[in-house]
Amino acid sequence: MSRQIRRRPQAEADLTDQFVYYLTNAGHEVAERFLAAVEETARQLLDRPGIGAWRSFRHPGLQDLRMHPVRGFDRHLIFYRERDDGIELVRVLHGARDIPNVMEGQG
Repeated sequence: MSRQIRRRPQAEADLTDQFVYYLTNAGHEVAERFLAAVEETARQLLDRPGIGAWRSFRHPGLQDLRMHPVRGFDRHLIFYRERDDGIELVRVLHGARDIPNVMEGQG
């Protein structure tokens, strides 16, 4: 069985929102570079899922989350969990956001 990267719908929405932000404010090249960096980082996490730091949240459905910065976009954080068949991306957020409030209800 091959390991895979799964993306929750909110992670997909986060990526789309950030792509549009970069496209509008920094140009197509930066927007594409961001998506490529997320993909590269996710592949690294798939190979070595334990490298992300544990992140504690109140919601019981989020107790198993790890986070890791997006390579080259270090202020952006991938929140993910390990699965038997790979990893699941839960959110991709900028570190300046109020992360505990954003994550509430994501379990």
